[in-house]
Amino acid sequence: MKTIINEEPYYYREGTSLIQVLEDLDLDVEKVNMILVNNEITAKDIWETYLLEENDQILIIAGDRMFLLACL
Repeated sequence: MKTIINEEPYYYREGTSLIQVLEDLDLDVEKVNMILVNNEITAKDIWETYLLEENDQILIIAGDRMFLLACL
């Protein structure tokens, strides 16, 4: 299924969690400040259980990019 992550298309199988996406992108969970799914902040404690849905729009904020979000 198609998912947009940081404005780029990705394709994942049904049942993929946000944690699996972070692992697939080689992102350290500890360095991820925030994940927005469809313009809503997703609590860190549900990243393991949130399953992607077709056409989800995901924005991953990690490291110094947190400052950019605060300025928008």
